Amino acid sequence: MHASLSSLGIPTALLAGLLANTLSAQAGSYTIIDIGDLAPAGSHDGTNAAGINELGHVAALTGDGTGGYIPVLYRDGQLINLGGFPGENIGGGGKGVNNLDQVSGWSMSPYPSGGFQSEPFVWTEGEGMTNPINDEPTNWSGEAWDVNDAGQMVFTTKGGFFDPATGFKRINFGGVGGYWRTWDLNEDGVVSGSAFGPSGQINAFRYDSATDTITNLNDPVLDHHSDAYGLNDLGDIAGWALQFGPSQSGVVWTADGQTLRLPVGDLGVNQIQGTAEHINNHGDVVGLDSFPGPHAGNPDFEPLGWVTFQATEASPVVKTNLLSLVDPAAVAYWRRLHPFEINDRGEICGLGVAQAWIGDGSGGARGFLMVPNTPDRFRSLSRSLPGVNGHPVLVAKGTLEPGTAVEMGLYKAAPNASGFLMLGLDTVYAPLKGGVLVPAAFSAGGSILPTLTDGIGGVSLTSTWPAGIPANLDIVAQYWIADAAGAEG
Repeated sequence: MHASLSSLGIPTALLAGLLANTLSAQAGSYTIIDIGDLAPAGSHDGTNAAGINELGHVAALTGDGTGGYIPVLYRDGQLINLGGFPGENIGGGGKGVNNLDQVSGWSMSPYPSGGFQSEPFVWTEGEGMTNPINDEPTNWSGEAWDVNDAGQMVFTTKGGFFDPATGFKRINFGGVGGYWRTWDLNEDGVVSGSAFGPSGQINAFRYDSATDTITNLNDPVLDHHSDAYGLNDLGDIAGWALQFGPSQSGVVWTADGQTLRLPVGDLGVNQIQGTAEHINNHGDVVGLDSFPGPHAGNPDFEPLGWVTFQATEASPVVKTNLLSLVDPAAVAYWRRLHPFEINDRGEICGLGVAQAWIGDGSGGARGFLMVPNTPDRFRSLSRSLPGVNGHPVLVAKGTLEPGTAVEMGLYKAAPNASGFLMLGLDTVYAPLKGGVLVPAAFSAGGSILPTLTDGIGGVSLTSTWPAGIPANLDIVAQYWIADAAGAEG
């Protein structure tokens, strides 16, 4: 009867002795990893970790020790050299990575009239690097900033959007402006970016590729400029807005039309310019507060990377300096951290400055990956199938300590639709009704509970986590909702 499904695994073996995790409103500790570089042995060069997927794999670039750059995928502690276009290996960088480990980015290529230009690429393991828009009538240069699991891509210049089924297009912004950038997209093909208006005003926007509609997020009364960066699968977007004054703050534009302006100056009196870089499905946001001007090495004016957990629900929003979440040895190694993305497991990637290497040719630039020391209790086991509201999203929150609250919410399913919540103590991954049944709901210990979505396609469950649940127990949950747009309804 289905076909919008979403699943979530709950490894309760992690229950004992844990006080907080990245899905709670508390900030736990992190281990920070320098992803390394591919410079020759005995030397080092700059790196940058730009994008992360739900597996914790990172799209990045590394210096080659000679002034050039190499696009790489950081996976399981190793840097994988992505090479270049067939017959070319001139240099480039990785920008985004999906959950299939396809990487988007830019690679240098010879320009027909001489010299070189950057061209967008998508890299697939076993197939190598290709330019998805190589058949464009004009010789188009740029960067492929991100790629989702459906192979859709966005490009930072000229409002580029690519769908494997329909090809490349330049998004039509109408009267919004004539120069535009697309930064990120989610699994439903919703795009975030900015366009320059006739007066030079920068307007943040949300573009829905399924309906070919664009929404200008810039508040004409409050905001002089704004830009929309990273977004989640719910449609919430992180970015910044420069208010008339001026005062720039990090902003979250929620999918339901609200504008959440994050505090600025709460981490340091001199950091008066804020930017929100990315938001995950739990509402956790990463960003940077900075001082808009030279600071001559004065640490009081250093940019401060931060994270705030469940920003879309917290009141007030509390930001945490990333360097306060790592151990003293890491604080001594890293001078500053600029986070770019955070996944649903709370893992954060970005660009840092290593204290010992500031005076070298790279300026101390090092890509980093931050991993929570308290692993997530909740882990995604499969992607949802699209329905009338796009891809449904299942999110759970709580520490799973006995006597504490645990919440599970289903979003973006079909409105006012019947269905089932299926629970199991193991996974089966069995084909069913055009989808995949994940939990062993029909085996011992399994349960099938009827459910009904509300008027906007949501289900919210709140309970208290009981005492006495044994360790080494996995509980797998999955919703199956009737949906006219599903594979079999």
